[in-house]
Amino acid sequence: MTALAGPGRDIKFDMARCEGYKNFCNKLWNATRFALMNTEGFSLPSPAGRGAGGEGRPLADTGSENPPSSGAARHLLPAGEGRNFSPATDAERWILSRLAKVSAEAEQHFADYRFDLLSQALYEFAWNEFCDWFVELAKPHLYGSTSADDHSTELTEVLKYSESVKHTLLYVLEALLRLLHPLIPFVTDELWRHVAPKLGIDDTSICARRYPQAADFDADGYADAEADIEWFKAVVSAVRSIRSTLGISPSKQIGLLFRSGDATDAARVAKFASQLSFLLKLDRIETLSGDPPAAAPAVVGDLQLFVPLDGLVDLDAERVRLDKEIAKVAAEKEKSEAKLAKFGGNVPVNVVEQERQRLAEWTAKLAALQEQRARLA
Repeated sequence: MTALAGPGRDIKFDMARCEGYKNFCNKLWNATRFALMNTEGFSLPSPAGRGAGGEGRPLADTGSENPPSSGAARHLLPAGEGRNFSPATDAERWILSRLAKVSAEAEQHFADYRFDLLSQALYEFAWNEFCDWFVELAKPHLYGSTSADDHSTELTEVLKYSESVKHTLLYVLEALLRLLHPLIPFVTDELWRHVAPKLGIDDTSICARRYPQAADFDADGYADAEADIEWFKAVVSAVRSIRSTLGISPSKQIGLLFRSGDATDAARVAKFASQLSFLLKLDRIETLSGDPPAAAPAVVGDLQLFVPLDGLVDLDAERVRLDKEIAKVAAEKEKSEAKLAKFGGNVPVNVVEQERQRLAEWTAKLAALQEQRARLA
């Protein structure tokens, strides 16, 4: 109801909306189950010094009550609610930065009585950023396939970063449930009762907790991590789009080739190689200096991506697909050129610059597609 509560608007009941938000609650429930199943054996001691891991009832299919974590984990993470911990990975720094921003947005929307915008902001953070992306980014560390951004493979380092990701997963989830509580009171309270004890929180109900504020989350200095994760997300999305377009099974191993880009791109490829391999089911990652073999292309900024097609797809069908994509991108490029040609002196500078940037992106994408088509000729 709050999502429809825009100013000056009559709310018409729609069963389709009920279905959509039922799916949202189900998504939140499943994300909580994922967090609890992958943090078994982890908990922080309560401020009073007693272990909090055995409180509450387990969610369905998540196993029995969780014992307190090992002494090693408690050494790595402070007691209590764990606000002043230092995240070990870029994924953690990114989600904490996003949590601070959405908390600030929520505070502003409450002050403006814009409960529709509040619902939209929290929905997008919960669904897209936490449930979809952070859960995905956490998996390599939770499953022990990588250490912090691939710089060490020592067992103690792997354990350290795994414990850090577990902590952040629970910490952000607990804050998210508090943010959502005014909008979804019963579901969030039920889920919170299972999450809070693992963070050493002794309150018996989410209602006893203070509503999150942006100042609660120390996200200063995380700009570089945000930029790196946005790059990582773009690469993952591009490769998954290629899989979907070409009908390649998600479980089939593929190769990924990189070309061009700058020093920052090269550093990010090296930094996230293990996580890319895990999430994208890659059997190899290589950097090219010359022409690639027959491959499906994608572009992320100045960086060119190629998925070799040998043994994966019908090359004739891929030629047809590329021809259609080239025609589509050429049309968008022409639209952008026409729009720039019509701009007069009264058009704001930022609008002109935005359109120029869009034209540059279409031009780069068209050139990459035409080059790929030429290789398949």
